[in-house]
Amino acid sequence: MIPYDSFSFFLWLLIPILPAIVLGLSQASPRTRSLWIMHVSVGMLYLILRPLTYFTQAVVYFVFEYALVRTYLYYRQSERHRNKAYVFYLAVVLSLLPLLLVKFVPLLGLNHYVQSLLGSPATTALAGHAQQHAQAAHSVRGFSPSLPASSAPSGYQSFPEVQSLPAVVRSLPAVHTLPGTHVVSVAQGLSGPQALSGFPALSGSHAFSSSQALSGPSASAGAHAFSGSHVPSSSPSFPAATPSNQGQMKPIWDSLLGFLGISYVTFRIVGTVIEIRDGLIKEVNLGDFISFVLFFPTLASGPIDRYRRFLSDLRKTLTRQEYTGYMVEGLEYIFRGFLYKFIIAYLINRYALAPLTHAHAFWPTVKYMYAYSAYLFFDFAGYSVFAIGVSRFFGIKSPENFKAPFWAKNIKDFWQRWHISLSMWFRDYIYMRFVLTSAKKKWLTNRYMASAAGYLLLFLLMGIWHGTEWHYIIYGLYMAILMIGFEFLERANKKKHFWGQSKAWDMLARICTLQLTCFGLLIFSGHLF
Repeated sequence: MIPYDSFSFFLWLLIPILPAIVLGLSQASPRTRSLWIMHVSVGMLYLILRPLTYFTQAVVYFVFEYALVRTYLYYRQSERHRNKAYVFYLAVVLSLLPLLLVKFVPLLGLNHYVQSLLGSPATTALAGHAQQHAQAAHSVRGFSPSLPASSAPSGYQSFPEVQSLPAVVRSLPAVHTLPGTHVVSVAQGLSGPQALSGFPALSGSHAFSSSQALSGPSASAGAHAFSGSHVPSSSPSFPAATPSNQGQMKPIWDSLLGFLGISYVTFRIVGTVIEIRDGLIKEVNLGDFISFVLFFPTLASGPIDRYRRFLSDLRKTLTRQEYTGYMVEGLEYIFRGFLYKFIIAYLINRYALAPLTHAHAFWPTVKYMYAYSAYLFFDFAGYSVFAIGVSRFFGIKSPENFKAPFWAKNIKDFWQRWHISLSMWFRDYIYMRFVLTSAKKKWLTNRYMASAAGYLLLFLLMGIWHGTEWHYIIYGLYMAILMIGFEFLERANKKKHFWGQSKAWDMLARICTLQLTCFGLLIFSGHLF
């Protein structure tokens, strides 16, 4: 598997561009472009998820989800069936099921039970054998995110630290569930190689945990080791490595289902099911569904597209002049993505975050808050704009994900600028539907109470989507309180006019919003806990 956060991963994404340019400049038909996108998405998925076992996991998942969508579409269009609400909810739950298993099996304490059901003699032997060699475990420093992790695909066997481990450990293959991370657990009760989710910023990193915490310095983000503490998250789609989750082995479901991009793929599929229920989607064919769900530039970390919008681009006939404009935009996005992710984020990571990793006094924490916020923006926005740029070469205008979020004038404005595709997904499919349903069924007669409850639901779900650790849940609750508080102040200001309209007031509002959002991202980082 190629670590999705590595420089080599980005180079892989550029490979299919040349044929796409030929098709675009030759004014190929939408069907031809669609076939190319479908085939290259499947091919890139195989290259990224090598060896075949990881690719097979993704294929099985995709077949299950496609069958589910087609079955629900048939049910909705069949005159013989009455469209019951419970069937819709069942379809949504089933489409979410793989992601829910990955996230909640450990939370419910079912990991050992599932492990015992799926365990093998080899993994059982490893558990007992590894207990006798806990002190032999080492963590291996990662590679710089701006350099190719050349040895990452070959597994962990070549590292000298690994040679000190018992043969039964070294003989087992590494399991990739998040890119670039190989973990052999020697924690009590866990057997077999497990993937340590929560290290998204690692490029070709290899970590071994002893007991219930890492015995040595934790695997680093890039070339900079953060000894046993926090590693910045490269994407809010994956939880950051924090003191609360380092060395904790994720469930066997991660090995079976936790392949690259499952969170974003799930959201695309659930959105499609919801729009089928609304009668907005009348047809779903296999080729279009493959192209949409597995569209390779946005597979790992978004942006999250919508089926109808994606299909309108897919079936659009582009003139040579239009495609040339797409190419120019694509190049601009790609170079900006490299600048953000592999230069600015790299420098912030190295010179601002690394020295502050273990500092928990007040002023160092304040510095860490601003440094982490900047790092998270440039790293994640860098991936997003790069993906948007590659999409342009295929004639797809993937939605924007960031629009100067730290220049927001209030918290609502911030969420219209930060991770836009995710926040709009939650707004359209969670918040708006909850508020309308609560009004229709008279759950909450006061519209302000309904709005507040909607924000609590939205942001708590968003926090849990990032991870089930407490700091993600607290982060969601914090953002919900900010949104509820802002709406209250906004209503009060309409009556009493205590907030001015001048440029000075506007600047003050932006400064206050910056502090509040950066503190929220500090909570998100896990550095406070």
